[in-house]
Amino acid sequence: MANLILSRKSGESIVIGDEGEIVVTIQSVRGGTVDVRIAAPRDVPVHRDEIYAKLHPDAVPDAVAAGEAAAAAAANRVRKPRIYLRRRPGREHEDDHGNDGQHGD
Repeated sequence: MANLILSRKSGESIVIGDEGEIVVTIQSVRGGTVDVRIAAPRDVPVHRDEIYAKLHPDAVPDAVAAGEAAAAAAANRVRKPRIYLRRRPGREHEDDHGNDGQHGD
């Protein structure tokens, strides 16, 4: 089974089949979650991979296993945001709470 990796933005679609009988549309992307809408004929079953694996434990497609491995690899590549605190010029003696070192006693 061949794999094809396509990049899509929210609102963009992928059409599958010679007659466009299956359309996969990216609804939204939030963090690590992608909402997908699939339009397919009623006689074509559509399942999440974990449901498919439960329904057919001996017939998990290679694409599902490859997709899980790719998702794990992608999760390992995600960089966590770094937060940098910068002090404004002339405020070198100010602590993190906005105090200038004076206690107001």
